[in-house]
Amino acid sequence: MTRPFTLLIACLVTQFSFAQSWQYTITLSPERVHVSLSVKGNHTDSLAFKMPTWTPGYYQHIAFPSRVSNFKAYNEKDTLPRNGWTIKAPENFTLEYDVRADSDFVAAVYVDSHRATLNLTGICMYADIHQPVSLKVITPAGWSAATGMDKKGDYFQAPNFDILYDSPLLCGHLDSLPAFKVRGIPHYFVGLGFADFDRTAFINDMQKIISIGVNIIGDIPYKHYTFLDIGNGHGGIEHLNSTTVTFTGQHMDNRETRLRYYSFLAHEYFHHYNVKRIRPIELGPFDYQNGNKTKMLWVAEGLTVYYEYLIVHHAGLSTASECLQQFRSSLMAYETKTGKLHQSLTQASWETWAEGPFGGDGISYYDKGPLIGLLLDLQIRQATQNKKSLDDVMRGLYKKYYQQLHRGYTETEFQNMCEDIAGMKLNDLFQYTSTTKEVDYNKYLAYAGLRLEPGTYEFKTIAHPTPMQQTIYHSIF
Repeated sequence: MTRPFTLLIACLVTQFSFAQSWQYTITLSPERVHVSLSVKGNHTDSLAFKMPTWTPGYYQHIAFPSRVSNFKAYNEKDTLPRNGWTIKAPENFTLEYDVRADSDFVAAVYVDSHRATLNLTGICMYADIHQPVSLKVITPAGWSAATGMDKKGDYFQAPNFDILYDSPLLCGHLDSLPAFKVRGIPHYFVGLGFADFDRTAFINDMQKIISIGVNIIGDIPYKHYTFLDIGNGHGGIEHLNSTTVTFTGQHMDNRETRLRYYSFLAHEYFHHYNVKRIRPIELGPFDYQNGNKTKMLWVAEGLTVYYEYLIVHHAGLSTASECLQQFRSSLMAYETKTGKLHQSLTQASWETWAEGPFGGDGISYYDKGPLIGLLLDLQIRQATQNKKSLDDVMRGLYKKYYQQLHRGYTETEFQNMCEDIAGMKLNDLFQYTSTTKEVDYNKYLAYAGLRLEPGTYEFKTIAHPTPMQQTIYHSIF
């Protein structure tokens, strides 16, 4: 019998005559998940089950395997021979195990008597990553479930475990903000409860943010998009057609708070382009056991910070001075770190698995990355008389590597795309990504008629800017 507030999830695999059928039944109770997997149509002698050790979007190992207990496998109640999580597998069998669900964190699994935030990377074991999976959610009275997965009838469907792991669920007494469309595509914002704030104004602003983000690339690659709001906390994780975020709606009448929220939401949204589709080549296929290290998180994360600032500004939600102040905050965070003397951007990207995303004793690609993005955009605009920009680079990467080649880009290919758009070599600028050389900001800021005030990092306008400098300035700010 299911206890009160226990959540039952049945994961059913779409039936194909040539494929295995996998059926998960996942029962959630406070701080514990019980998993039952029924496999039918197996044609291998043994199956080695694995639990991921990380979740894409959060570039550190998470102890998901250590949270598993009471693993067993049986055929019609007879225990099957096994070695760890590798079992002697008959045609039909059942697997069971428990998962501890007490980590209230955007990248983990958490269940209490009121809600469930389900990162399936920490729940569902896999043997073949290509196995199709369907998901039926049976909730207590009054509960509902939200996810980015497509639905047919009562079933959420995933064609493989990559999509399953990319589709977290939020369950509980959910509250939905008004849905809206951008270019005819529906967008949803679902949470566990919001503060008393102007929902209509917020959704209108979100529509502006997403419209600006879409206009940068010129294409919407999903059929629907969902913001999954887990409420209090920090951070967010991006997915192909959803994102898990922390938002309460509190203090939205405060301009500084509102700008911070909008920048955060713009960042997580733009990630569905920059990292999920426009991605370093190392970030796919995913190695769920060992992780995927890359030197290009300064592009995947740092340029997303650059675009969060611009998207919010170009949506009319921040002033030019507020946008420049955001860049100043990044500049101060980077320049006041002694780690800049010994760690480059590419090193910070590579070493984030050990040091964390905010740099440890080194630097953060969240700080220096958007600065390089700004200088790169300025250089491209100056070299092309403002006919091209970093937007053209992002569109070019999207078209060539995501749409045409169906893969990520290499370090060399990223630089080549930038140089092709600029019509010039950019070695002088790219040295700031792979070395610790002091950045000559004023060389590039001058292209927009700007300079840095010594000692304060304040952005100032130079005397008597040329018409082209003014044009470039107004194109960005």
